[in-house]
Amino acid sequence: MNKALVRRHIEDWLNRKDLRTVCTDVAEDFIDHDAPLGTPPGPLWLKHWFRTLHQVVPDLRVTIENLIADDDCVTTHQTWRGTHTGRFLGLAPTGKPLCS
Repeated sequence: MNKALVRRHIEDWLNRKDLRTVCTDVAEDFIDHDAPLGTPPGPLWLKHWFRTLHQVVPDLRVTIENLIADDDCVTTHQTWRGTHTGRFLGLAPTGKPLCS
């Protein structure tokens, strides 16, 4: 169940750009520990971040290389591909591909 949820989130939110379930699937007290300091908890930040990401890298494609679950903990090894075509944090678009 948890693996399926993580897989669905990556496919829907990142690859399909379908953010309809962010507010229903993410708790109001969710804390994104990778977010900038002072980011408020909850799903709205996450929704904002995905929209920004989709503007900066509109052809983003995330591939799950490995998906591992143990009880309620799930981790993934992912490859991110796309082209930097939008402005981000003052950085002009480079037009270069990214791969991480």
